[in-house]
Amino acid sequence: MQSMTRIIFLPKLRILAGELAGPDEPRALMQAAVVVPLTPAPCRFAVAGNEVTLDSDHALLVNPMTEHARLDAGERCPMLVALVGTEWAAPHLSGKRGVQTSRPFPATLVPQTPSFRQRLDALLAQLRDPAATDAELTAVAEAYAQEALDIYAGPVETSGPAFDYRIRRAIQTIGVDPAKPPSVDDLIAASDLSRSRFFQLFRECTGLTPQMYIDAHAIEPALDALTRGGRPVARIAREAGLGSPERFARYVKRMTGLGPREFRRATLRLDGAKPEAPRYDHAAPAPLSPV
Repeated sequence: MQSMTRIIFLPKLRILAGELAGPDEPRALMQAAVVVPLTPAPCRFAVAGNEVTLDSDHALLVNPMTEHARLDAGERCPMLVALVGTEWAAPHLSGKRGVQTSRPFPATLVPQTPSFRQRLDALLAQLRDPAATDAELTAVAEAYAQEALDIYAGPVETSGPAFDYRIRRAIQTIGVDPAKPPSVDDLIAASDLSRSRFFQLFRECTGLTPQMYIDAHAIEPALDALTRGGRPVARIAREAGLGSPERFARYVKRMTGLGPREFRRATLRLDGAKPEAPRYDHAAPAPLSPV
């Protein structure tokens, strides 16, 4: 089985199912993540500096822009990962008082409730079904993400120093030119801080290193272009401002667990985006391991 056998793109919602190789380098993503194992074997993670062990009775919840990594060196762990974008989550959280889309989950490791498990089983059944339609996949994926937010989202207590205006000014340079992501040196220059002070303040304000923050923003347009198919990987790497195809491949693998071509082949887009070339045989999916 590939390290990620199925990847489903929906508007601001992504479902990944398959094996995750460990260990990961620490990273952060712009979406909230709901992670469940597909086998009884436990897997160890580090989330925001805290080590947790995930088993088949629990779900791992990671808020957007939170540092996390797999810790089990050399082991592969079948998982289902739902990546919930803040734009998708916002209307689904409107009835929950005090919940922020930027930090919807107050806990990291939570027990799977019967209703959550029911939605999970329904999603896995559709992912395993070669005859499942796009509409059926969309319905079960959205119902699963909604159930996770209904059960596990809640107010998060915040503490720590106020967000420094110089770090905010540096962060505002990210995304100004999507074809040219800023370097860490560009952020330092925008902050008008010394290098050592910048790194210290950036970690205090965001919980991340500057490079993690840059990477989290740069990966989304790159994956969008990659999963539309058609264009060579080298062209996508160049247009995304991520350097050579080799550097781009390392970057995508570090952020997703797959190389660019593997990620492209495994992806089915259900978000209305018009593909530039066929790349996924929906009628003959790779099998998923049973739970």
